[in-house]
Amino acid sequence: MPTTETLKLLGKRIQQLRKAKDMTQAELAEACDLSNNFIALMERGRAAPSIGTLDRLGKALHVSLADLFEFPVKSTRPGEQEEITRKLKRINNRRDLRLIGGIVEVFLEMGK
Repeated sequence: MPTTETLKLLGKRIQQLRKAKDMTQAELAEACDLSNNFIALMERGRAAPSIGTLDRLGKALHVSLADLFEFPVKSTRPGEQEEITRKLKRINNRRDLRLIGGIVEVFLEMGK
């Protein structure tokens, strides 16, 4: 079962995509053969959709399944960015730097 936080993020994402398509909850429900109530519950993070439901939502919203899970990145706590930068500056091993660079590239590709 997904965590409450994941369900809330998914619900907000579904709502965001629905509104971007200028659809009402009723229109999305009809397009997915779901009830208006279930759409509302999902958007509030109170209902966990099945894979089949996610597939129908993606098709109705004209997005991929991956797009449904494109959640905003949490902001860092104050000073965390500077701490990360300091730690990276201490790395003097080229192999480690290449590894970190590869990891960053993967995250950047995921964001596209």
